[in-house]
Amino acid sequence: MEEVFQQNRRAYGSRRIKERLDKKNLILSRRKIRRIMKRRGLKSSYTKPKYRVHSCQSNQKKIANHLDRKFTQTKALSAVVTDLTYVRFGSGQIGLIFV
Repeated sequence: MEEVFQQNRRAYGSRRIKERLDKKNLILSRRKIRRIMKRRGLKSSYTKPKYRVHSCQSNQKKIANHLDRKFTQTKALSAVVTDLTYVRFGSGQIGLIFV
């Protein structure tokens, strides 16, 4: 089992090792392979998936620009401008809203 792991550049996990051993007519359960790997400190290397930006289709409609960058007001709160920004935090993201 360890030979199969080393031959494949330490990239095979318990499932792929089981497939290889089955082809060689060596019967071991996947859980048994996983326990042996854990005992011997064998961890398969893998590429961590990267964050991909998804395009949003909900905001495609054009919105009228009523302020036209004239932010001076005659009455209080006659126009309110907001901004929403997502910030990655830990393993997720947080939405910050500025008014």
